[in-house]
Amino acid sequence: MHTRMVTFGGVLLAVLFLLAGHVSGLNMILNKTQEELKLKYDVSVRDLGNGRVWVTFTITDEGSLKPLRSIELQIPGKEKDKDKNGGIPPELALSLATKDLGPELPGGKTTGFELTKELAERAEIWLMAAQLDGRQLALTGYVYRIPLAEYVKKAATAAPAPAPAPAAPAITPALP
Repeated sequence: MHTRMVTFGGVLLAVLFLLAGHVSGLNMILNKTQEELKLKYDVSVRDLGNGRVWVTFTITDEGSLKPLRSIELQIPGKEKDKDKNGGIPPELALSLATKDLGPELPGGKTTGFELTKELAERAEIWLMAAQLDGRQLALTGYVYRIPLAEYVKKAATAAPAPAPAPAAPAITPALP
């Protein structure tokens, strides 16, 4: 009987270890401000003049989210795309490649991407972290969302007027 219990316990333990790789945790959306989380970042949006924008995101201090697990671009799905459980899957979700800012700004990272204005107005940059203030809960992640809509609007109002057409070339009279 004792051997059966040990065997059963060993099998149960093995199953738990195998499942551990397939279990995904919950990501908690943080409703804290940039200041409360001690985050230092900059979002820059440049209107390309062709219905598209270029977005540059730079983070110089990860604050309470240090170390970040990833920086993601999320474009929420539309209401019409609800699934059978009432959830709305994202239209686009991807992890952004980042570039270190080097020795002049240790720990700083930057990334950039191009989107149509329509997508950029709905897009959000998600800062993903496994811990908050150095503490980690099992199977829990933390998400700080940065909506891009206000930055896109500022870029549209700050877009420079189109350059004037070049002047016609001067006509020089022909010499006899």
